[in-house]
Amino acid sequence: MEAPFRNRSSITTWTGHPINTHCTAAKAAVPSYPPAPFTCNTQFTPGLNNLPSTVLGYLHTVYGDAAPGVGSIPPVNSVLTSAQEPPARVPNNYNDHRQWPQISIGHTPTTPAAISDIRGEEANALSNRVMHICSCVSTERMDEMLKANYALEAVGISMKDQPLKSKADERALAIMQSTTKYLENEKRWETGLLWKFDKIVLPNSYSMALQRLSCLEKRMTRDPLLRNFLNKQIREYEDKGYIRKLTKDEISHGKRSWFIPIFTVTNKNKNKTRLVWDAAATVNGIALNTYLMKGPDLLASLVGILIRFRERAFAITGDIREMFHQIRVRSKDQTAQQFLWRHGNSSRDPDTYVMTVVTFGAACSPSLANFIKNKNASRFINENASAVGAIHRNMYVDDWLQSVDTQKELIDLALQVKHIHGEGGFEMRNWLSNSTNALHAISRTAKQSAKIIMQNIWRSGVTWDAPVQKDEHEAWQSWVRLLPRIHDVRIPRCYPLASFTHDVQLHIFCDASSVAYAAAAYLRATVSGKVKCCLVASKSRVAPLKPVSIPRLELMGAILGLRLAKFIRNELTLPISEEVYWTDSKNVLHWIRSDTRKFSQFVGVRIGEILESSSINNWRWVPSADNVADDATKLKQ
Repeated sequence: MEAPFRNRSSITTWTGHPINTHCTAAKAAVPSYPPAPFTCNTQFTPGLNNLPSTVLGYLHTVYGDAAPGVGSIPPVNSVLTSAQEPPARVPNNYNDHRQWPQISIGHTPTTPAAISDIRGEEANALSNRVMHICSCVSTERMDEMLKANYALEAVGISMKDQPLKSKADERALAIMQSTTKYLENEKRWETGLLWKFDKIVLPNSYSMALQRLSCLEKRMTRDPLLRNFLNKQIREYEDKGYIRKLTKDEISHGKRSWFIPIFTVTNKNKNKTRLVWDAAATVNGIALNTYLMKGPDLLASLVGILIRFRERAFAITGDIREMFHQIRVRSKDQTAQQFLWRHGNSSRDPDTYVMTVVTFGAACSPSLANFIKNKNASRFINENASAVGAIHRNMYVDDWLQSVDTQKELIDLALQVKHIHGEGGFEMRNWLSNSTNALHAISRTAKQSAKIIMQNIWRSGVTWDAPVQKDEHEAWQSWVRLLPRIHDVRIPRCYPLASFTHDVQLHIFCDASSVAYAAAAYLRATVSGKVKCCLVASKSRVAPLKPVSIPRLELMGAILGLRLAKFIRNELTLPISEEVYWTDSKNVLHWIRSDTRKFSQFVGVRIGEILESSSINNWRWVPSADNVADDATKLKQ
């Protein structure tokens, strides 16, 4: 696979200066500086499947609790790793849902009850995520899963950076503020569930939970390994205090009582199975999650974290062990977290247990966990402001990623972060760093073609449980065959030279085709005449279903690049001396330099945004054959 800057002959810019895009010393120029080397050094090596999911760019779902092995991030001149998730695999008989006892999930952000642990792994097989579900479970949440995926795709290019809080979010924050308290004796936090209403009447869910338990027990009978795992896991949870067996007098059947069924999720690559509480299981269309708010989105920007992670020479990552389970749920809300268990012995009535901590599956769990993580860190703002800032800004759920300039700074910061989390009952583990000194110190102390195919399938009108048409199926198979080539792409973990100079430029390349439009951002750093360039981020969008002319799509690509640049500029801590925008569309360049009052509303509004957020002189022309954003706008076969 070709690197983003491809080995091509010199190109001519809007200003007439040549640029040679070979990955060696080459000539480049923009009006504000004389021709200088413009070196492409894009290195990216797959292979380290133990990295936290945020390094790999995968969304951490509510069930995610990484358990990567301890190792080392490669040196600065080496790389971190990403691995490509495989596509979903579906059964041959699409129309019979009873034939869906196992669903293999690929790179698809989903709802809490649907799947867990979407994390990067070596893609040496098409099926490395298996979700075991009861055959009586509905599959009607697929639309919501797809919406969640496209919401993730909008990161960094959406118009509103800080939307207004909804009434639901205001209520959720009020509940978190009033119910969250620190348990001094246990050094842990306690909180309440985020109920939508003050008065809740839940239907009787005992029969549903018993039916789901029976389904699970049938699988346990067929699979002794699963049986042993579940019995062991329940015993361990009881020993840790995560669950508690109830007496007959303690079993609640009140208005806020609920019995949550359990199921398992298996990660084949890690040979690891997880226990999940299905708060989305329904009784007459009502689930526990129906009455729980998701709460405000308190996550730091994943893309922003990754961008900052590549700024400095020395890097470190770590995660929190079983983060959700370290947070107690207040006793009055535990009645909604009852479940049935009898160790696989279906000949007797089941025992009733209660989950005393935040569960993997409840809609409010991610927001609660992030609120408490940040609240715990804020207690130390006067003592360790830098560590508190690192937790608030550079943690994504339970994963922390940080880069600094010196090893001493790295060690001090890591120890402070570890201490702050420990005071809240959160244990940091799975440390990775390109500094062995840091690891020793710590140990002593303790996807565009696929989107086009998906749109074509959507446009065809095929339903979720129907076979796709032949053309789309062949296109998908062709895309799958391209996946192994991801091993040939290399990107450096650290932006070369960027932290050693104030001459750092941001170059944005924009392009469009009839099926997609895209933008790619590069940093260009100069130190004593030596120039290095590195890919920072890229975004691609499929063209709208309604036909749009190529010039308008090219304008949409320019807007995409403009918003991506704004996002990167706000997330970087490195100073940007200049921004340069490259496009192969002379229509766009002409529109930018013309009177917007002459254009249609579609063109005028977008040109107005460009003029408001950038300078006319910063927009340049590049031949189509040398536009590095071109690859993201084509359907590769």
